[in-house]
Amino acid sequence: MSPARRGPRPERAGEGARLRRRGLAPRRRFGQHFLFNPRLLDYVIAQAGVGAGTRVLEIGPGSGALTRRLLAAGAVVTAVEIDRGLCGVLREEFGDRERLTLIEGDVLAGKHALNAAVLSGIEVPGTPFSLVANLPFNAATPLLLLLLEQCPGMAKAVVTVQDEVADRFVAASGAGAYGVISVLARTLAATEKLLRIERRSFSPPPKVDAAVLRVTPRAGDRPAPAVYGALKELVAWAFSQRRKQLLPRVAARWPGAAHACPARARPEDVSPAAYLALAEAIVAAESRV
Repeated sequence: MSPARRGPRPERAGEGARLRRRGLAPRRRFGQHFLFNPRLLDYVIAQAGVGAGTRVLEIGPGSGALTRRLLAAGAVVTAVEIDRGLCGVLREEFGDRERLTLIEGDVLAGKHALNAAVLSGIEVPGTPFSLVANLPFNAATPLLLLLLEQCPGMAKAVVTVQDEVADRFVAASGAGAYGVISVLARTLAATEKLLRIERRSFSPPPKVDAAVLRVTPRAGDRPAPAVYGALKELVAWAFSQRRKQLLPRVAARWPGAAHACPARARPEDVSPAAYLALAEAIVAAESRV
């Protein structure tokens, strides 16, 4: 997969100047690395399949470069921006645009929950939504996992994230990037790394390259809450000693479920499906106690 080269720069220069006039600059504490490249922004929207009436959640709209294109494509956008100054920029440009709802605040309510205002704005029964965003680099992983876990109405996500984060979401068993995130994400969704983006495409450039990641939840094929809870506990415990064979450890901790554990396998060798089967066996064994 070849990296995307830097494209035309006029829009990037214009966006940067607009922020500077307001005395604003990207803030590291919010993980802000703005993407202004028109070709890459259009690519993200095309891969998300955004069209008239598509409900979109955009997290971290920044100065509105992607928001502008989403609205032009006919999307109904809920944008969540934590930076008060950037919210002023967005209100100045978009005003009371009918198809845009701007929520000023953090999309996260602590480490393990989403902002209730965001949930109420996007979770409409029977009406799916797509996450389309240049995600804040310092929060992309927990955001994606929480949305997969807590938002059954999410039809897909097409987002820019750090390249190494994308690798973790798509990694198969045996790969160097395979770990807890890989197992949980691939249990709940199909994951695809679509394009690598060179770091110089962002303003300011991050320390690592980025990627466009597509995540498509497995509709109607979600594990029961008790099983998923057991899976999260299992994989965190398993990968805490990723080089040790798993079966002896499972037999010592969950003897009633050892029959479901692959023999002579280390945590990095066990597929998401095998982890899920083992979690189901653990729940079944514990229910018999």
